[in-house]
Amino acid sequence: MEREVPEWMDGPAHRGYALTYLLLIVGTLGIGVVVLYLQLRNTRYTLFPTRLEYQRGVLFRVRHVLDFKDLKDMTLSRSFSELVFGLGTLTIISKDKTHPTFRLHGIRRSDYVLDLMSRFKAMTPTQRRNASR
Repeated sequence: MEREVPEWMDGPAHRGYALTYLLLIVGTLGIGVVVLYLQLRNTRYTLFPTRLEYQRGVLFRVRHVLDFKDLKDMTLSRSFSELVFGLGTLTIISKDKTHPTFRLHGIRRSDYVLDLMSRFKAMTPTQRRNASR
């Protein structure tokens, strides 16, 4: 009895697409890194004696203002990576209707910023107005 020899034999063509899959994954991760970089690069926190302004946006800008009279509580936290790079995250709880909890990520000199905000919060409205002049 003769053994039958197949004329053709193959499997799914996923092996041929390995490079394509790899390029798609690397490209997607690369785009994600670029978007994250642009978001971080285009985020600004500005601290005044009377208010904190937060501005972000790549293609369009969003600006939010938090008055210190609405400030309830502030917390400073640091993840391991933030500790390594000397950064911190400030979490602000306020009476603001649109943003009752507000996080400022990647803050350099975060201890100083927290102390400064605490001093501004402790000031009376008249002292805040006079300090901003």
